Amino acid sequence: METYIYSASPNMFSRNYILTLWYYYCFCIHCLHSLKIELVYTPGFKSEMANDLQDAQAIINNTTKFLSRITSATHSLHFKFRDECRLKEHIMNDSFTPRQDTELLVVLTKPEEQHRLIIGADVCQTVSGRPVVIRMEVARSFRFKATSKVESMNWILHAYLHGLAFNHKLMSKLIETGEHYKYFSDANIKRIVQEHSNCPMLEGARIQQKNPPRPSGERVDCLSSAVHWEKLAHWDDIMSYPPGPALTILTTEAVNSLGHFRMKSGPPMRWGENAPCSFLQAGCQATVLTAAKKQRESYPLYNWNDYLAKGNRKYICDEWNTRLMTLDWKNWPQGMNIPLLFRGRKEKMGGKTVSGETLAGTEELFKFCPLWKDVYNGKAGSFHYCANPELQPKDNKFLEVYGLNSICMEQETAELIKCEDESHIAKRDNIADMGAGCYEHVCEDGRLKVRAYSPSTVDASSKFMQQWKVCWAKGSKVTFERATNPGKPEFHRITLICPSCKSICESSPLYKNFTCLKDVRFVQSRDKTGGPCSGCSRGRFLSDLLFLHVFYSIFCFTFH
Repeated sequence: METYIYSASPNMFSRNYILTLWYYYCFCIHCLHSLKIELVYTPGFKSEMANDLQDAQAIINNTTKFLSRITSATHSLHFKFRDECRLKEHIMNDSFTPRQDTELLVVLTKPEEQHRLIIGADVCQTVSGRPVVIRMEVARSFRFKATSKVESMNWILHAYLHGLAFNHKLMSKLIETGEHYKYFSDANIKRIVQEHSNCPMLEGARIQQKNPPRPSGERVDCLSSAVHWEKLAHWDDIMSYPPGPALTILTTEAVNSLGHFRMKSGPPMRWGENAPCSFLQAGCQATVLTAAKKQRESYPLYNWNDYLAKGNRKYICDEWNTRLMTLDWKNWPQGMNIPLLFRGRKEKMGGKTVSGETLAGTEELFKFCPLWKDVYNGKAGSFHYCANPELQPKDNKFLEVYGLNSICMEQETAELIKCEDESHIAKRDNIADMGAGCYEHVCEDGRLKVRAYSPSTVDASSKFMQQWKVCWAKGSKVTFERATNPGKPEFHRITLICPSCKSICESSPLYKNFTCLKDVRFVQSRDKTGGPCSGCSRGRFLSDLLFLHVFYSIFCFTFH
């Protein structure tokens, strides 16, 4: 048995932990009184996690630190451990008692139901209505080692919040059944969702019905006592199922409304902003997509132009530039109760007629709406988060970099250029079938800078290829070239579209008080002068640079 006690200190966060959470939990600051959480890892849990134990404990420890930082108990109390869940049997210590100053005891065990992939938490003991003892069950099949840290931390925090508030034992008195849906009836939550949407008739935040359909690619279950926000209404919040990417104000204020804990207020929701009542009540059945003239204009729903462009742009970036998204679509048989929003749409493309007559989404959880959804990597068993280094491709024709410093960037073009010799191009192939990918970034000197993958074949004479390239403005271009076969030169050339510096750098706690300089438009950053198969080398690059310097000096002298 191992026990740990957590209460926040100013330097508690490791660099890796901040890097994995900086987009989602950027509001995290030190609370006046941090929640003192005691963790107990039972022998059963350690046996269950034998292959992943180090990774699992690192994720759970860091998530616990984060929760401790943003949460405080509304009143201090001492409690006597009653062991209502027979936790001493799991701890294998009949004399176990929590530490004197513990405010929340969390006992990690293996799951009761071995055939299910469970990450869940249940309340084992309350005092004056406040949870003081939680049992968290985690199954080995989650595979922490193969799952991105962001996704893993989201699931552990999701489980924690089930123990603190989002379960029927604690929330049932505030859940009411309306004419069309169940909802959380707190007055403050009602105000938040009404102001967020364009629907003053909302009675409260919508609660997911029991046993929701599981979306494709999702494999994790919560416990039967769990309460979730309805996914269609509150997609981006961490307490929807599966967890959304952000701990929003909706969840933090719901926890606060129960009166037992005080959480630092989360960021506003983004999903469903200004959505009309018709969308919230009928989903995309009430949505008119025909008015959308441009790609991405109807995001997170996709429109007809998005669908037509899917042939050469398989992926896009999410709104936080953290992961890849793709179209969710299927042609359905006639006569089914499914929203066919592209009925009557046809287009001639490549000599073929593309029809939207039977086109809709595939997910029952989203009522078959045509949505952009997360890209799932079946081989890796995880979604395409740029922060996950396990997703680094071996056949890296798009020069991607997956890691803690990576962001999602959309691609304008991608080419494979084969050289006949050092002076002639033998073949040029367009390989732009992705549309977006993950690349390193840094914020410095008032600018967002990015970098692509450099293969091991890049020798010392070409180190200038590994330098950071400046994104001069939102929508400006950055082009990278890499030689991948020194024996018979091949070049991969990728042109990326820059996101805004403000959206990446100014919202990040990694760069406190960072201010982006004014955009400089119509400037493109490139890896080098010259083209592929031109025999371009460091010497030629420097000679070209010297020529430009001499030309500039003569120009200035002549016209000064």
